[in-house]
This record gives sequence, C-alpha cells and structure tokens, in this order.
Amino acid sequence: MFASLRWRLTTLFVLLSALVFVVLSILTIWLFHMRMTASLDEELEHTTSVVLPHVTVQEETPALSEFAQDTKIISNSLVTVQLYDRNGLLLEQYGPEGAPGLADNRTEKRAKTYSLRVLSVPIVRRGQLVGYLQLQHPTRARDDATRHFLLAMAMTSPLILICLGLAGHYFASRAVQPVEESMRVLKQFIADAGHELSTPISIIQANAEAIDEELEDQGVPAGRMNVITRSTERMSNLVDDLMVLARTTSPRLLSATTQIQLHEIVSGTVHEFAQLFKEKGIDLKSAEVQDCSMYANPEGMKKLVSNLLSNALRYTDSGGTVTVSLSHDGHHAHLVVADTGIGIPHEQIPHIFDRFYRVERSRSRAAGGSGLGLAIVKAIVLAHHGKIEVDSKVGEGSRFSVVLPLRS
Repeated sequence: MFASLRWRLTTLFVLLSALVFVVLSILTIWLFHMRMTASLDEELEHTTSVVLPHVTVQEETPALSEFAQDTKIISNSLVTVQLYDRNGLLLEQYGPEGAPGLADNRTEKRAKTYSLRVLSVPIVRRGQLVGYLQLQHPTRARDDATRHFLLAMAMTSPLILICLGLAGHYFASRAVQPVEESMRVLKQFIADAGHELSTPISIIQANAEAIDEELEDQGVPAGRMNVITRSTERMSNLVDDLMVLARTTSPRLLSATTQIQLHEIVSGTVHEFAQLFKEKGIDLKSAEVQDCSMYANPEGMKKLVSNLLSNALRYTDSGGTVTVSLSHDGHHAHLVVADTGIGIPHEQIPHIFDRFYRVERSRSRAAGGSGLGLAIVKAIVLAHHGKIEVDSKVGEGSRFSVVLPLRS
C-alpha cells in the first residue's frame, strides 16, 4: 500500500514539475526570441539613423544620391536599404537583395527561403510626406539561435526529469515514512489488543453459557443471559474481524502460501452456511462450481467466501435466493455471489469496501454486522493481485464478482 502511495506521490511530483518546467521553458524561449528580435530592431534603428541624413528631396521625390556614392556604409552589413516614394513605389535599393514591397513598421516579411525583419520610416519635408525609407535585416541568425536554444533545452529535459523523479521519490519516501510507521504501530496494536481481548471474551462467553445451562436445569427462563451471550458472541466476532483485518493489511502475513483447491473451499463453505440460510428461509444455490486449482492462502480464501456469504445472508430477506458460482478461463478464477436482497444505492457502492461502513446501519447492527466484512474481502482480493466488482440495484439484489489470477 505504501509503496503504491510513494509511487503515486512521485508521479504527481514529476508531472507537476514537468508542467512547471514546460511552462518556464516556453516562457524562457519566448523571452530569448523577443530579446533577439529587439537586438535586430536596435541594429536597424542604428542603420536608419546613419542612412536617413543622406536622403535628399528634389521636386517632392526622395533620393539617395549621396548615399549611392558612399555605399561603404553598408558594404559589410546584412541590411537592405530601400527608398520608396509616397505612393509606395520602389525608387532605389542598396545592399543584399530584399523582399519587394513597402511593409508595416517593425514587421517581418518572407523573401525566398528566409525571413526579414522590416523597419519603415516615413520621410517628411516641410510637413508633407514625400516617401519612405525601409530597411530589412535577415532573421536567420535569430532563428538559428532560438532553434539551438530550444534543442539544448529538449536534450537536457530528460535528465532534469530523471533528477526530479529521483528527488521526488526520495522526498515521498521521507514523507510517507511517519505514516507508515504509525500504521505499523496501529496494526500491531490491533493484533495485540485482539489477542488480549479474545481470552476474557472467551471466559465471559463460556461462563455465560454455563450459567444459561444451569438456569435451564432449574427451570428458570434465561432472559438476560441470552442478551449477554449474544453480546459476547458479537464482540468475539468483532475482535476476530479486527485481527483478520490486521493480517490482511500485511502482505507478509497473507502471502500466497500453498497450492489449494478453490472449488473445495467454496463448496465446503457453502455447506457450512446451508443451515443458517435454511433457518432464515433463504434458498442457497451452487449454480456451477468448476474444479479450480490455484496458489493462494487457504485461510484468506475461506474468509473471502465466508464474508461474501455472510453479507448476502444479512441483506437478503426470507424467501430470497443466493447463488454461488465458480469458474475459470485458464488464467483467472471467477467467483460470483449473487443475491436477491435489498440491493445497494448506486452512490454508496464506492464506499461499501470502506472499514466500518454500513449501507443500512440499523439492519447491520441488528444482524450483528461489524462493518469490516467487505473491507476484509477487498484486502484479501488485493493481497492475491485480484479484483472485485459490484453490480447492484435497490430492491433487486447485488452481485459480487471476484477475479483471481491462477498461478501454478
């Protein structure tokens, strides 16, 4: 149980850490990309401040005649310089080949197989727009840097997640350790208390039965002695259930120990319960019990069948029917206990395997139920790596299906 809890906590920690890592990575890459773009804009603004003074205007038409005579300003630059008139017609172009057409300021355009960052500046003379100075810079270096940064983060992420997983498992183990120790102490307490209580309860029960017999011999009605006898029997059953539950929660105490004939255990248990069902007026049937051999704990399997039958007996009224069947498919054993009892409300089905949970509290107490029977059943099933399912309708009955792996 605690190993599963540790792994669940570790998985949750890794998933949350991975989510945070992905979000931070995306944010980091975006900031890196924006910083590189800002660097391109700064370079374009600097070049603009150098080129713009060379623009001359003749008859409301801009020209770069002076700039054309001294192209060494951008001879070693990747910047493309374009001059447009106020109608967006390209007049002059210098530097590497750029993308044609006037674009919006601080945008990007596609030119053949690469992108260009564009900076457009209006040229105004005497309060009138006469043209545009447009500069373009390839984004190849920025895109390559962003791609390499993304690749580096992708390559390091598995190592980071592995380290997070190891750290998460370590801290989950440390976090679960106090709870595990508390549960160990609680289990030991339940086992010790059960042993200590079983002796005085047995003494009380034996003396109550002896007094009851003496009163009968003297012709005195038992009366209150019957109440004492039933109460001690109920307390004895509760102590037994607590001790069984303490054992079932310890894999070491309920590990599969021997090769058993499950069909013999099922048939024997049904035979033991036959009289109880008859006294209550319930028809107990064995629909099909196939020969089934498996490696399991015999005490646990007997307790499993007994508790399922006890539960059916408790919640089935006189005139009802309880059917038991056992089959196998070569890999799994299928044990089914179906009744025509009161049924279980749909919203309560997920809780019926909880300890001390009762669907009908008054009826359970009247019948002597401790609320531990189905909890013990589920613990035994899980200890044998099986599963249990419940199908029930109020007023129609319940069907408990147990699937256990066959291991030779």
